[in-house]
Amino acid sequence: ADLRAGHLETLLVVRGDTNGNGAVRNLRLRGLTFTETDWSLPPEGEADMQAAHASRAAVRLTDTEDCVIEDCTFVRLSGYAVELGRGCRRDQIVGCEFAHLGAGGIRIGEASASAAPADAVHGHVIADNRLHHLGEVWPGGVGVLIRQSGTNRIVHNEIHHTAYTAIGVGWTWGYHDSPCRENEIAGNHLHDIGQARLSDLGAIYTLGPQPG
Repeated sequence: ADLRAGHLETLLVVRGDTNGNGAVRNLRLRGLTFTETDWSLPPEGEADMQAAHASRAAVRLTDTEDCVIEDCTFVRLSGYAVELGRGCRRDQIVGCEFAHLGAGGIRIGEASASAAPADAVHGHVIADNRLHHLGEVWPGGVGVLIRQSGTNRIVHNEIHHTAYTAIGVGWTWGYHDSPCRENEIAGNHLHDIGQARLSDLGAIYTLGPQPG
C-alpha cells in the first residue's frame, strides 16, 4: 500500500517587495505537481464563509508581474490551489489540471480593495485549464474566484463536479464602486455544478456592480 499523510498547508510562496518597487517578474513554473497538503481544525472550530473565503492556498503569489504557471498539476490539496493576491498583475495560469481539492482552484484578488496603486490586482489570464472535484473539505470552494480585481480573462476552461459555483466574480455587497470591472468570461465548459450539496450558487455567480 502507498500511504501518505500531508503535513504542510502551504507548498510555495512567491512574494515581491510590498511597496510595489520590487515585484517578482517573469517567473515561469512549468510541468510541476503540487500535492498532499493538510489542514487542521483550530481548537475553537471554524465556520466556512461564502466561497471558502478563509481557506488557505497551497501556492500563493503576492506582488508579481508577468509570471506564468503552465502545464502543472494541483491535486489532493486541503484548500485553494493557487492564489494571486495583493499586487499581482498580468500573471497567467494556463493548461493546468486541478483535481480533488479541499476548497477551490484559483483565487484572484483580495477581499478588500486598497487605494494604493501598487496593491492593485488585475490583468490575469486563466485559460485552457481543467478543474474538477472541488470542495471536498470546504464545500463552498469556487473553481475560479475573482474578488477585488479587474480586467481578467477566464477563457476556455473546463470546470465540473463542484460542490458550489464554478466561476465567481465580485466581492462587493451593495452598489458602491469596486475594482471588479471589465472581466471577460468566455468559452468555458461548466457542468455538473453543485452536486445537490449547496444552494445559492451558479455556473457563473456575479456579485456587485461590474462595468464592462
